[in-house]
Amino acid sequence: MSGQIFIQLLNPGIGLLFAVAFFLLWLNRRDRYVAYAAAAYAASAAAFLILDVGPALPYELHRIPANIGFLATGVFFAAAIIGRYGLPIPWRSMAVTCAAAMLFFLWFLLGQPSIGGRILSVSIGAAIIAMVIVVALWPIKKRYLIDRVLFWVAALSVINLTARPIVLLALGGGFDSYDGFQQSLYWTTVQFSQAMVAIVAAISLMVAVAIDQINELRRQVDDDNLSGLLNRRGFETRAGPALRRCLDDDRPVALMIADLDRFKQINDTHGHAVGDAIIAAFGAHVRAIA
Repeated sequence: MSGQIFIQLLNPGIGLLFAVAFFLLWLNRRDRYVAYAAAAYAASAAAFLILDVGPALPYELHRIPANIGFLATGVFFAAAIIGRYGLPIPWRSMAVTCAAAMLFFLWFLLGQPSIGGRILSVSIGAAIIAMVIVVALWPIKKRYLIDRVLFWVAALSVINLTARPIVLLALGGGFDSYDGFQQSLYWTTVQFSQAMVAIVAAISLMVAVAIDQINELRRQVDDDNLSGLLNRRGFETRAGPALRRCLDDDRPVALMIADLDRFKQINDTHGHAVGDAIIAAFGAHVRAIA
């Protein structure tokens, strides 16, 4: 196997590996954003396979599905990160961006052939999609280090995708043929930089999934399922640090105790199902005003 073949199979291999990994995670958690991550890496693997390994079609038409795959990678990756925070995913704006990028790509493929123009079209489209992540995460409070990492992965992707056209123009505005382009230092750099970004992004998302899993287990241990409030263990765990913060800041602190009058009579008269509903409603009221 030559070095060139190894480079061509690098990104498809990484994409397939992480696509399977995220799919297995999704089977365990069933979180939609994990499924989006699996779709992103599957699209990336398919795009690189079509572009570098698949058979060539007349008029280089195989490059159309390949670049659709690259843009789909960005869309699903944006959906994965934004969806993790429970934010609305801007499907429509990302679809418009992809459509515009592909229109320019088709023009530079079939109308006025230009390898540089095609690279510019897809790179700028992907950069705009990555910017959607940056804009969505900018106002969010970063509770964990991994939240900052995900933000900077998106920001660095914008810089990377924006810098590629600048490098291309600095090299002279393009190449005479795809054979020369794929043998160039520029394309080799793109291959390896994409591999590094894919690995860092995947590891960051997996760490985020692990943190979400830990937080979910902690909620199951510390929360009362019926009322949605802290149970005794959760209250004692949170009360101590809260009291210490008030003492350190010299702030007043108070403990309020509430009781549901004649609750046993409600259970005896109307049944435990009604009593459970009252506890759930009371818990929701406390959460709303606390």
